[in-house]
Amino acid sequence: MTKLAGNLPTGDKNGLHPITVVLLNDPTNAHLALVMISTKSITTDTDTASREATIRIDRIEVVTDPEDVTALELMFRRVMEDRLGDTIPFADLKDDLDEEFSRISITVAPHSDDDFDEDAIVDAEVIDDELGFDDSDGGNI
Repeated sequence: MTKLAGNLPTGDKNGLHPITVVLLNDPTNAHLALVMISTKSITTDTDTASREATIRIDRIEVVTDPEDVTALELMFRRVMEDRLGDTIPFADLKDDLDEEFSRISITVAPHSDDDFDEDAIVDAEVIDDELGFDDSDGGNI
């Protein structure tokens, strides 16, 4: 089992700032982020010699480009299917993944604190389809 240390990175290593207002105003949406992790500590049970790693998030970046979200959804599904193999049939998880990915909000917000205006945030709901996302409007938000 692996544990997660409870702190996010600080400064430029924390790329969640562009969606802070959206996280506060619409907490039911999901967001896709890329994270870099490393081992923070290893705990050893001296009775059993079992070891457990605690990881930390070194960097995190939120994904806001619709094409990137589509590509990452497909990658996520493929990597998860590779990891689970025959342990749990992927078909059993498809409905859960479809529901989770349907909650992803693609959020575009200013990158500078000086230009930050809560009303300037554009939030586009992503509509899940068989391949990932609805592209009926040509990919425009």
